[in-house]
Amino acid sequence: MTRSIGNILLGSMFAVGTAMVANSAVAQLTQQLESCSRDNGAASSLRIDACTAIIQSGRFTGPNLALALLHRGNARYASMDYDRAIADFNEAIKLNPTAANAFNDRAIARRAKGDLDGAIAAYSEAIRLDPKFALSYANRGIAYRTRGELERAIADYSEAIKLDPKSPRVFGNRGAAFSDQKDYNRAIADYDQAIRLDPGHAPSFAGRGAAHHLNGNLDPAIADFSEAIRLDPKSAEFFGNRSAV
Repeated sequence: MTRSIGNILLGSMFAVGTAMVANSAVAQLTQQLESCSRDNGAASSLRIDACTAIIQSGRFTGPNLALALLHRGNARYASMDYDRAIADFNEAIKLNPTAANAFNDRAIARRAKGDLDGAIAAYSEAIRLDPKFALSYANRGIAYRTRGELERAIADYSEAIKLDPKSPRVFGNRGAAFSDQKDYNRAIADYDQAIRLDPGHAPSFAGRGAAHHLNGNLDPAIADFSEAIRLDPKSAEFFGNRSAV
């Protein structure tokens, strides 16, 4: 959901305090820090419990406490508990109002709830705080496209590509926006680049197939849909797309 934000740090206050805490308590807190800070495939509920223990321990303040809240918010987002996730992101922002990633994550949760205006406002704040935050440009582009503002979406995707030219998903997203504008040649060019960067991404082949189809290029469209099916043979959508050509 977010770019890497690091782990919660064991600050000097904590380091001094551990001398007076039983070894078992130190080990427990260390495990909680590990579980809260890292998305290593553990169940979201376990991450939430670990982060809650950290938050309620009273041992962390400021940016470290904000990180714990941010991690818990991400775990709650993964559980589709968007309201609580947003509440955690709000608290993290209060503690660390210059953390661009917290605004980005709050925007993602708002978009999941269908609050496009709120999402765009939060992405914009993340970009104001960190003008080189490529992910926020890319994410805001998604929100603009969902709202039908294609020129703004393409501008954001283009800025994201300028900052991070190796992201196949952003090329694919911009290709979809060009297709929405019926600019199929530019859409195909973007899908070409997305496929060069990630030859195993089935949606890029499907997107390019759709652009070829709409552009009247039926043989390339069938070839692309067939490759999308080969990569993801469980997608009924891809079979449907090919059958429509």
